[in-house]
Amino acid sequence: MAGISDHNGGMTRGHTWRALAVATLLFALISASCHVASSQLTDDTFTYDQQGADWQGACTDPTSRFQSPVDIITRNATRVSFLGDIQSRGQYTPSVSGVSLAHNNHTVEISFSEPTNYIQFPMLNVQPYNNSVTWPLNTYTLANLGATQPPVRLVRLELRQCHVHWSSDHDINGQQRDIEFHCVHTAQDPAQRPAVGVWGVFYNRGPKGYKCDPMLESIFSALPMVVQLAPKVKMPVPVSGFSAARFFPQDKTYFHYYPGSLTTPPCSEGLLWYVFRQTKLICQRHFQLITDAITTLNGRGEQNFRDPQSLGGRVMYQSTGN
Repeated sequence: MAGISDHNGGMTRGHTWRALAVATLLFALISASCHVASSQLTDDTFTYDQQGADWQGACTDPTSRFQSPVDIITRNATRVSFLGDIQSRGQYTPSVSGVSLAHNNHTVEISFSEPTNYIQFPMLNVQPYNNSVTWPLNTYTLANLGATQPPVRLVRLELRQCHVHWSSDHDINGQQRDIEFHCVHTAQDPAQRPAVGVWGVFYNRGPKGYKCDPMLESIFSALPMVVQLAPKVKMPVPVSGFSAARFFPQDKTYFHYYPGSLTTPPCSEGLLWYVFRQTKLICQRHFQLITDAITTLNGRGEQNFRDPQSLGGRVMYQSTGN
């Protein structure tokens, strides 16, 4: 398992292409040509030139109150234990034949063929579940629920894909991390509310000599080939035993707020968000492979994060994970 750090240091918000052998690229094109990615949650016709400030629709509409990401101020988070550990509520089957990689012009996505990848997200059992225009803010606070341990509802959502942001979308106390992975889950029934849940995990570059995770090496070493393919074309990567659970940190503490939104256009609201507190470590080689891939997709010097949005009165819960 990849090394883990209790160090939560980060960086302030700020702003790296690797040449490929022709034979390698041709092999990737041939092997991936008949694999088409599933439909996307996002509108891919945007740029990160202004880190989201120029996006249209719900992204910048003044009536949108509950956008993501946010800056998580730990001293303002309400500490709770009743939400429980979300890691133990996930079922992520280790891959047998491998995973698939694809890009959407902005990031690289990892998708899984195993049909039993899901998690039961915990949330306060309150109504309604809709967007910020009509959602009454006070229904999701402990004081208004009149209980120190209100009823918790488990929402089963299926894993759709995991993708990467450089630098992190979310901040912790005004600081970014080097990398943030998001694992996106959706409901089988499109009428279900909430229909989308995401958990995120931070990574920082490890110290000099920090060893690379050999299982992640199989995936990240394929990034230079993936970003040369057409958008949404899946490239199979043979890696046995890999699952999304590989991204979980040892510390089960996480932050939870609802409702949130997609962090890319169309910035749809009504998502369940969970962000792990602990920052894991990533080796320098893997960090460079990720940043080179994102640079190739977005342009030189362009990082694929959105600036923090106003919390808008939402309560941020810090679960102990017990």
